[in-house]
Amino acid sequence: MKKAIILLMCALLLVGCGNETKENKEIPEETESVELTEEPVEETEEPEEDEWTKIYEKEYGTDGEKVSMSLSIDDDGKYHFPIYCFIDEEWKAAFAFLMYAVDCQTINLQSEEIDAHVICKCGEDIISTLGISIKQEDGESVSVNAQDWCDENFSKKPEEEDGRDFYAKINEYYEDFLSGNDLLKEFSTDDSENAEDTIVYQDGNVIIHYTGMSEDGDDYDVNFTIENLSSKTLTVQFRETSINDFMVDPMGSIEIAPGKKAKDSMKIYGDEAEEYPMNIVESIETKFHIFNDDDWSDNYETESIKIK
Repeated sequence: MKKAIILLMCALLLVGCGNETKENKEIPEETESVELTEEPVEETEEPEEDEWTKIYEKEYGTDGEKVSMSLSIDDDGKYHFPIYCFIDEEWKAAFAFLMYAVDCQTINLQSEEIDAHVICKCGEDIISTLGISIKQEDGESVSVNAQDWCDENFSKKPEEEDGRDFYAKINEYYEDFLSGNDLLKEFSTDDSENAEDTIVYQDGNVIIHYTGMSEDGDDYDVNFTIENLSSKTLTVQFRETSINDFMVDPMGSIEIAPGKKAKDSMKIYGDEAEEYPMNIVESIETKFHIFNDDDWSDNYETESIKIK
């Protein structure tokens, strides 16, 4: 990480929209976790302006809730995919940053050709996956851990707001950008053949999608895709599950590493699969039990969630 680069990036963000940002800086490599600790900063010589060539860029949203994405290539053939968020409402900024950080980490882990990162400006705070984030405290700019900033600000989400509309919007931006470029298409999670993909629960730690049911011999699966937005390995299990208002005891325990996604299911099996076969299922409800078994700092159960 380079001090001159971070200061320049912060200055550019404070000017305003990402359309005016010049992608001409060498970007440090991502860490392997969404939680970004503050790394030592070294002085370095800034690259020349012509080192990056912008290939593709798009801007989404309106003032107060704007997202800008671009794809550039440097002289060494390395691609750079920055996502800039300019979001005024704290919980939305935290949510967008965490979601995009997971997406960018997936790209970085799967491709050595692309360096993807997120920079989010909320008021005068700047949160970044580049390793240095700042917030305003008593009129001073102080260094802050990005995950801690997100945890603090996501908690400001109004109780009446479930966040699904906002998630759908910023996810649509991401998928639209990826679909417009051949290099990025392979990282799209949009499955047009899967008509059922509904967010049934989300908080600052996880986003849980219900993705339909599938047969497994005489049994069947209720399928989920779960995104871990936290910096710890989380496990999701099922409690007080009912099908068509009758209680059942499914199998299912899904472990998700920090910043990763998992596709898994809860299985309806045996006598219960025979008594409530998949073709007669009209409703499914369950509580999600979410925990990490490292230090048990996250250990909670949701209210009953209607899955179908």
